[in-house]
Amino acid sequence: MSGQFWWYVARASGIVAWLLLTAAVLWGIVLSTKAFPEHRRPAWLLDLHRWLGGLTVGFVAIHLIALVADSYATFTLADLAIPYASDWKPGAVALGVIAAWSLIVVEATSLANAPEADLEEAVADLQAAGIDARWIAADCAVESDIRRLADETLERMGPVDIVVNNAGAAWGAPAEDYPVEAWDKVMNLNVRGYFILSQHIAKHSMIARKSGRIINIASIAGLGGNPPEMQTIAYNTSKGAVINFTRALAAEWGRYNITVNAICPGFFPSKMTAGTLKALGEEKLAAHAPLRRLGDDEDLKGLTLLYASDAGKHITGQWLAVDGGVSVVTGG
Repeated sequence: MSGQFWWYVARASGIVAWLLLTAAVLWGIVLSTKAFPEHRRPAWLLDLHRWLGGLTVGFVAIHLIALVADSYATFTLADLAIPYASDWKPGAVALGVIAAWSLIVVEATSLANAPEADLEEAVADLQAAGIDARWIAADCAVESDIRRLADETLERMGPVDIVVNNAGAAWGAPAEDYPVEAWDKVMNLNVRGYFILSQHIAKHSMIARKSGRIINIASIAGLGGNPPEMQTIAYNTSKGAVINFTRALAAEWGRYNITVNAICPGFFPSKMTAGTLKALGEEKLAAHAPLRRLGDDEDLKGLTLLYASDAGKHITGQWLAVDGGVSVVTGG
């Protein structure tokens, strides 16, 4: 292709990239204001921000390729990475370099907010079903974040009747080589986080009202060991701890009319189990269950409703496996 072609491609893609970057930055500023409160804005607003950033990345890539291919001017890697390093129109080139680095910051910010997009999507689905749902982003492995989550919820919603402890993490490695940092991460989120949130909500809402329901999501992994191909010592340990945490807390808080129960799911398709399902195969895992299937979106609703409603007001300190019968076979 002629040098003139690349000259036009470089200039056109550069202009478009600048416009898209400007739009992404301005849209990000708007999203950070009170114009769209976090707990009420639809998911597509954040998706639009990501699309603008993604399109900008594409046009910047085209722009850089065209600059290298264009014979009108010669650029080195340093020229395209360091402002004012280029001898050819240093001011104009510097603006492009600054735009590229600004784009990196924008995209990094967008990726950092990825969990919020998941929350917004979940809330949008619930709201579409006629459920008044809100969200608050928090790292449930960090005590200050957990307490902020609890306080903001109490401030927004008033007294809390039901707590579902569902945050969780897993890490796969042989026990003899298991990183201590990974062990701490799993235990902090899967056990410590459950305790802190339950304690805070009970102390500031449930105990004084002598009413509350706490539902802990454990796992059949907490009932025993694993087959050889699954090496998740911290996860199994944490879920076993959740089961006995449930029993001990139920015994202590029964006098406040707070019930504490646990659900032990088997294999359900999720982000956390995606790797295991891919490695072992859904059909193989389903074959171990008497019902010959994995769990789906409907299978946890009934038990959760039982624990949370008046139908379960005389049930506390209990766990129940929802696993298609796997624990019957394995002896959990």
